[in-house]
Amino acid sequence: MEKKRSSSAGFYILLLLFTGIGGLIIHGYNGEKRYYSGGDLVEKELVLDEALSYKSSSRTESGFYSLHARGYACRFRIEKGAFDLVQNSGTNAWLRVDSLSAGDTLRVKFGRSDEKKLRDARAHIPLVQVETGGEVLLSAAELQQYNSKERRFHVRVAFGLVILAALVWAFRYYGRRLDRAGGGSTQSKI
Repeated sequence: MEKKRSSSAGFYILLLLFTGIGGLIIHGYNGEKRYYSGGDLVEKELVLDEALSYKSSSRTESGFYSLHARGYACRFRIEKGAFDLVQNSGTNAWLRVDSLSAGDTLRVKFGRSDEKKLRDARAHIPLVQVETGGEVLLSAAELQQYNSKERRFHVRVAFGLVILAALVWAFRYYGRRLDRAGGGSTQSKI
């Protein structure tokens, strides 16, 4: 009887663990698909903190600036007015524009270029920056806030699933104890 009880408790502990871990994995996967629905790029607006103007160290070709994701496999599409992005492979992209002013808004579209290297691009999007001779001119604080909200939401869902599994276990456990207590009292009366 004692062995059966311990094996039952072990089963419910495993159930709690798998429910929590499964909740994180499944909900994280759904969140990623929602963020990249149908493989489309997601558009976010970023405002320049400072003026972005011509610097020879930042220019790879006439009128181009470098934009990168610090080694992660993200790709970018930038639009401003009549200008558009000329994209290359890997994590770099080039913005065809001669000058941008502080307060200008860039519409930045994010997507995954290599699913094996990058399971969830959302965690890495805040690392986006424009590099011009070592200076960081483009802030992604808004995206960082968005990503932290997404992560907190996933954790809450996972904890919710763990609590639900714990409640199911508690109801079943105490239900059995009440049944046993009821059965014992009936037998003693007889």
